[in-house]
Amino acid sequence: MKVHFYTFLFLLATVSLSAQETILDFEDAGLEVNQFDNGVNNDAGLFTFSGVNFPNVYDTDWDYWAAGWAVSAVQDSTDNTYANIYSAYPFSGNNGSTTYLAGQYTSTLSFADGLNRQVNSVAVTNSSFALLIIRDGDPNGFSKTFGGDTGDDPDYFRLTIKGYDNQSNFTDSVDFYLADYRFDDNSQDYIVNTWETVDLSSLGEVNTLEFSLKSTDENAFGILTPAFYCIDDLNFEATSSTNEVSYKQLDVYPNPASSVVFLEKENNLQSSVRILDLNGSVVYNAIHSEETIELNTARLSPGVYHVIVKDEKASYSQKLIIQ
Repeated sequence: MKVHFYTFLFLLATVSLSAQETILDFEDAGLEVNQFDNGVNNDAGLFTFSGVNFPNVYDTDWDYWAAGWAVSAVQDSTDNTYANIYSAYPFSGNNGSTTYLAGQYTSTLSFADGLNRQVNSVAVTNSSFALLIIRDGDPNGFSKTFGGDTGDDPDYFRLTIKGYDNQSNFTDSVDFYLADYRFDDNSQDYIVNTWETVDLSSLGEVNTLEFSLKSTDENAFGILTPAFYCIDDLNFEATSSTNEVSYKQLDVYPNPASSVVFLEKENNLQSSVRILDLNGSVVYNAIHSEETIELNTARLSPGVYHVIVKDEKASYSQKLIIQ
């Protein structure tokens, strides 16, 4: 019996600056001010905006946003509790827009068609939760005030963006400091409280970006600074086929699976088939021509994966759970 999980493909508006350059601004997500979508109803396990996949994990057993991205229009720059994890501190999206993405500790994005593209930049800022804890400390004593009691502690909160091509080769990385207290002159210490454009051109042509965080406030289990941040206005170079490929749901069954899984699409055109883990690493990459594709998944570790199938007419994606 087939188990169907439906991909929520948000057809979001893009701003075309030239024949090649595109910006994803997330403004057509359909959210009103102070609404957010954390994936609670998204069985597919990812948001797809104009051909860019943003993985999302919502834990239905414990009822919380566990990993990846959430779509947000929350405007709250005062609540310093976990209830405020979806808010960008600048009170809106970049350039006064409404909607943006909130990201967690390690999140990825990738182009659904499997092609490499030049990513030029992305707007980044602190979440309200992280900024308020960095500035004022945690009322419960879990996280420190940056700089310590004297202001001299050389603390920092750093976002690293790594690029990978469609063969999973690392291209380069870019560091952006969401807070930096390492200056000899404490008056130069700062916490990012506005949207800042991060230049990603040095990454070259990539298919996947990985976002990760590092903080000087950490213990043996990881960072203690709230591991949240926000992005907006992803700027990348489109390909000639960007507007010609349709994005569709993929039937995956059984799902959850163990040793074998079947992928069913609409035709028997030659297709590239890739399976990615939640870190964006490609764990399976092959060419198939069947309408119903049978894959041996016995070697995959238990967990959540994303399956991407691409032919000349369409790109299909779906979440896959391995037991």
